[in-house]
Formats: sequence, C-alpha cells, structure tokens
Amino acid sequence: MNDANPRATRMRTFFTRFGGTAYGGDYNPEQWEPQIWAEDVRLMAEAGVELVTVNVFGWGLLEPEEGVYEFAWLDQILDLLAAHGIAVDLATGTASPPAWMAALYPQTLPVSETGVRAAFGGRNQYSASSPVYRRASAALVELLAARYADHPALVMWHVGNEYSGVSYDAEAVVAFRLWLARRYGTIEALNEAWGTRVWARHYGTFEHVDVPSVAGHEVRNPAQRLDFARFTSDAFLECYRTEVEILHRYTPHIPVTTNFMASYKPLDYWSWSKVGDVVSLDSYPDPRDPEAAVEAGFAYDLVRSMNGGQPWLLMEQAVNAVNWREVNVPRPPGQMRVNSFQAIARGAASVLAFQWRGTRFGSEKFHSSMLPHAGTASRVWSEVVALGGELSSIPAADLGSIDARVGVVFGFENWWAIEQGNLPRQPRYLAELMGVYRELWNRNIACDIVEPGADLSAYSLVVVAQLYLADDATLESWRSFVHSGGHLLANHTTALVDEHDALRWPGYAPQLCDLAGIRIDELAPLPMGEILTVGCPACGATHTASNWLDIVEPIGAKVLARVLDGEYAGAPTVLRAELGSGSVTYLTTTIDGAALGHLLEDVCGLAGVVVPPSTPPGVEIVTRRGARGVETVFVLNHGSAVAVVEVRPGGHDLLTGHAVGAVLEVAGRDLAVIRYGRPSSGAS
Repeated sequence: MNDANPRATRMRTFFTRFGGTAYGGDYNPEQWEPQIWAEDVRLMAEAGVELVTVNVFGWGLLEPEEGVYEFAWLDQILDLLAAHGIAVDLATGTASPPAWMAALYPQTLPVSETGVRAAFGGRNQYSASSPVYRRASAALVELLAARYADHPALVMWHVGNEYSGVSYDAEAVVAFRLWLARRYGTIEALNEAWGTRVWARHYGTFEHVDVPSVAGHEVRNPAQRLDFARFTSDAFLECYRTEVEILHRYTPHIPVTTNFMASYKPLDYWSWSKVGDVVSLDSYPDPRDPEAAVEAGFAYDLVRSMNGGQPWLLMEQAVNAVNWREVNVPRPPGQMRVNSFQAIARGAASVLAFQWRGTRFGSEKFHSSMLPHAGTASRVWSEVVALGGELSSIPAADLGSIDARVGVVFGFENWWAIEQGNLPRQPRYLAELMGVYRELWNRNIACDIVEPGADLSAYSLVVVAQLYLADDATLESWRSFVHSGGHLLANHTTALVDEHDALRWPGYAPQLCDLAGIRIDELAPLPMGEILTVGCPACGATHTASNWLDIVEPIGAKVLARVLDGEYAGAPTVLRAELGSGSVTYLTTTIDGAALGHLLEDVCGLAGVVVPPSTPPGVEIVTRRGARGVETVFVLNHGSAVAVVEVRPGGHDLLTGHAVGAVLEVAGRDLAVIRYGRPSSGAS
C-alpha cells in the first residue's frame, strides 16, 4: 500500500462500506445448528444489521487437534453472510486456546500472584509470555489470513478479545528478565532505578531478578512491581502486534482492531492504540447506576482521544441485562437507544452489541442479546429493530469532530504506581479523576482525555488530578504549556515521583511547585470521615473538603481559599500563580463536587473556555462540527422525566425531520439529533 497514511486509508475503505452508522453485533453461529443460520440472516436484515463479528472463540473448532485444521463451518457461514450483504469483522479466535494446548503444554496456562496455575475451562487462559502459545496463535492467523484475504464478507479483522490477565509463570520470569535487560541495558542501571540499596536488594545479574509475586515476602519493591506491570502490558501488546503484522501482510487494505475495555487497569491502552488501525470499545454501564452516563461518557472520550479524535468503534454493549453483576437488572425501555446515541455523539462510527442470538449454554446464557430468548414478539426485539432503522439516517462520516479546548490528563502507569500502597493515604485514582470529569460532564464542557507527556498546544485548559507519577517529558509539557499561555489546574498527590516511583528531590514535587509558585512543607492525609470547612469565593463561597491536605507555603502564588476552622485553620486550599498570560491553579485538598464545579467554571473563564448554558440533571449536550459550518448537536436525556432544554433555533431533528425552535422538550430516556446547516454532499 503506497499511501502516506495506510491506517487512514484502510479506515476510509471501511467507512465507505456503511452509509450510516454500522449496526450489528457478535455472532456465534457455532453455538447453533446450521438450520438456524438461515433464520439468523433473515432476521438480521429485518433488524438492519450490517456488520457482525464472527469467530471470537473459534480456535478449538478450527484446530480440534494440534496441527489439524477444519475450516468448513467458517467457510459456510461467511459465504452465507456475504450472500445476504452482511459484512464481517472476522476474529482470529486466539482469545481462548483449545483444550489440547492445555493438556499437551500445561506451561502455557497462567499462574496467579500466589503461585497457583490456572486450569483449562475459562477464556484468555494463557500466559502472554508463552512461546508455545505465540507460535500456535501466529500459525492459525497465517492460515486465516491466507484463506479469507479476498472473501467478499471481510471488512475488518478482530484480534483476540478483551485482552486481560497477569501471569507469574516461569516463562514470564524469563521474558521479564529479557524485557528489563532491553529497558536498562546494564544491571547497574536497574539497581539505580529500583533503589536496591534499600534493604540490600542489590542484584548482581538480570538472572537473579524474579517476578514480584506474593509467594515470597509480602512487601515488594514498588519499582519492581511497576516495571512488571509495564512488562505485562507489553507482553500482551507483543501478541497483538504479531497478529496485526501478519494480517497487514496478507490484507494491506483491511483494517485491524481489538476490543478495549476503556479503563481496564492492567493494560496501557495509550501504547496499544498506536498499533491497530482503529480503537474499539466494549461498554457495559450499569442500568441502575446514576453515574452510568458519566462513566460511559468518560470511556467514549478516552477512546476517541486515543484514536486521535477520529471515529472509533463501539464493538460491544448489552441491549438489556448482563450476567455478571450481583443483581443483573434489565435496562429500562429507551436506555439502550440513548446510550447508543451517546456513543455516536462522542465519536463512535458503529453500534454493535454482544450478542446477536442468546445462547442456551455456558455462563453467558442469561446475558441479553439482540435476538432474545423471548423471540421477535419481545420489547427488546422491537427496540433493536427500531434502533437499526434510526441509525441508517445518521451518517457518521459526515458528523465532523468534537472541538475540545479542555484536556484531562490520564495515565495508566500512574494508576499502577499510585495504588501500590505505602503512601500517606491510599488513593483511589479513578475516583479522583472521575470527580473532575463528572463536573465537566454536568456542565456539557467538551474535553479530551490526554496522555501524560502529550503535546498540549491544542488546549486552553489542562486538568491534572493525582498524577502521582510524572516523568520529565510530562513535567516539561506542563511547563511549556503554561509558559505559552495555557492554564493548568492540578491537585494534591501530583508529580511526587518519577517514572521509577522514586520521590523527586529536593522536597515534594519540586518541578510542579516551582511552576505553581508554592512549596509543600508537609503531606497531611486526613483521617477517614474528617471534613474541613473551606472559604473560597472562586469555589462558590463556603464548601467542604476531605481526604488530604498539602501544607504549603505560597512563593509567588496567590491564596484563593483557606481552611476556616479546626487544627488546620488558615491553611491554603486553592492557590494560583500567574505566569505571563498563563496560570497554574493548585488544589491542596479534595473539595466537594459543587465547589469543584465552580472552580472549573472559574478557570474556564480564565482560559477563555465557554461554559454552555446549564441543562437539567441527566441531560447531556454534545456538539459535533463538520465541514462548511455544519453542526450536529446531540441532546440526550438519560433521566426518566421530561426535560426542557434551551437550544439554538434554526436546526432540524435528523430523527424526526421536524424543525427545532429555541426550546426543546425531550421525553425521559429520549433524544434529539439537531442538524444546523447542510453538507454540500446533500447528506441529511
């Protein structure tokens, strides 16, 4: 492929296939008799299904014995789907190795942190470091790629499935040592990075290094644990990269993806997003969680940002109940539809579900499906068919992009480091981060999620929440951003350690403190349940704070808020340093949500970021800007009550065709997709 950007070319080919938003889901025909397949494709047409994922767990059927391959059943189903105009996202089947591998090569099975080897019978039951697994999976992918490279149904490759797991097996030990040797070059460099002079942990050779399991001493070197987390993510990534390279070699015109799980902790999806052709996401918000729409919004913004702002794929969602929560309540009528459009609003070019037809066997037999056990007379089927019809009117490629002037920094390596324990107070990183995101979501302020160390020049305001681990590149990105006129909002427990989890020196967070015009004299975590009263005009007068308090001395920064009572009365809680046309606002504590929201409005004003008019609780507004001034505004009511929303008049609702005035009434769990202007192509 002689394109300067083959990744983009592959995705253009994919998007051209679908006139609107691609609709469909996981299809597991191997779980059913072939006579059922004809009914499946007929009902897929009725539901508007255009794209299905096939062969996610097919390895054991494709290779029932080592080196013996049977492709007839897959040939048959792909031919049937092609004949009915249904495109296929063909999975490589390598997520779950077959029984013969576990029996013949038990060393491929993962080993737990406590030293227990897993037994066959689940899924993803392999060590990513296993040479046997890697050779066998690559051989299967070679055969699949060669056989189906020119199949008319094939529009995308799907590698693995929800990569997950950590293994402490003997082969992981060998691979970890090689990884460390590549990373550090010499054992002396490793000793320096890991601080092995503490407790006399000095290593004389890489061969002496083990994995940080709990089979030995309970207290393990945090730098070693951090590197093992990096190694684990990289080991799975090597498996993914191997398959991607094989598939690109045979089918340079076909895009390749794998399905992420948004904020799945063990994998650094920032590095993963740079390997395949498009980022894909599995999304399963809890139907009864009042925060579900906020959490889904964060996941969608995260994967859109990982995909460089380009369209991403919603690979899985549940049309109704799942099977793995303690109580698996059904989704209320309309919720699946609103969540689907929420994904599109935030950049998705597909709406796919797990799964097409409900199964009779296994642990997922009570997981919902597009074609439910209750059949085509059910409420769920009616919603599935109706959604398929609506999605055909939403041209994803025509929607344009989200213009985000706010960046929220999120790092997986930081997550691994900050939650290892032995801090003054054990933090909950994602909760702290979501506290910031929630207040932005409540105010309909568009934001990107930003990788630590990334170029920040596209943003006016950058928010950093508890980025405990910050390497030199990340600190330099903040310094450059602020000195170029950007505005930074950071809070406590930020930039305390370097990339090896070693305290930065001298003092606490010296580089950040220098930028923020403060000195941190003491770290003072607050006891559980202790609440501080804080006065802060920028935060909406008096409010509460908890969790933590940095005892700081202003050195050039202006104090905007102080503790009003108790032992810490007078201690600064919000400080601001102005550096030319830029600024740093620093929070020494965790303030309550309302106060944080007011502070975000204050720094948005400072940064020139417009805060949209308020909307009723649970109502989300997302704007996509396309070419030639065309705008598409999604108004999504996640609540159960009717909401009255002020919008710009002069548009028309793409779903109803009706003109829209200045006031819009949106029923509970309903939405509007308002188009302002018309594309020159004539698309609606």
